[in-house]
Amino acid sequence: EFRRVLFRSDEPVPTQTQCLGHTLKRAKLASCVVSPDEMRLRSLSLIKIMLEADKTSTKLAQAADGDMSGPGALSKSIRDVLTGKSTATIYKRTQSMFALFTWIRPHDGGTGLDLTERRLYTYLCSMRDSGRGATSGEAVLQAVRFFHSMFEFNMFDIAACLSPRVIGVAKDMFLHKRLLQQARALFAPEKIGRASCRERV
Repeated sequence: EFRRVLFRSDEPVPTQTQCLGHTLKRAKLASCVVSPDEMRLRSLSLIKIMLEADKTSTKLAQAADGDMSGPGALSKSIRDVLTGKSTATIYKRTQSMFALFTWIRPHDGGTGLDLTERRLYTYLCSMRDSGRGATSGEAVLQAVRFFHSMFEFNMFDIAACLSPRVIGVAKDMFLHKRLLQQARALFAPEKIGRASCRERV
């Protein structure tokens, strides 16, 4: 038995090309997924790059530089310090910290890890002005706290650097977060079009 369905001319029906495009997009995203081991290895490599950029910036780099254990002492020390830490946490904190590190070097003439309150504030303001994600500011502050607790920045007063105005920018970015809107229900023609695409792909 066939059911009569009323179509409205102003309601676009997904085409096979559109459905295929969504399928390819999902496949591309899936190909970007890396294993936890790769994520950890990438993070450790970035951390080493940052610590080696100025070995006087952290107590860990100074300690490793003074060790007599030969080449690879810093890599071993980083790996040991992060033993037991979640790979996902290490990856997120490293990505945020590396973005700050690469911003400081060309913009402010620093080595990348010589953090100051002014540099943090200017960086967060630039993120806010460029429309970065609502939680990206807080992610930077979490990264700074994480790196200081793990590797111990020299000449760094965390209470002074994470000042009220620095924290305020991160909060302001979050407060401007747009409320998520639930997608509307599909109309009958759209459901039929989707089903047709699935059968043809």
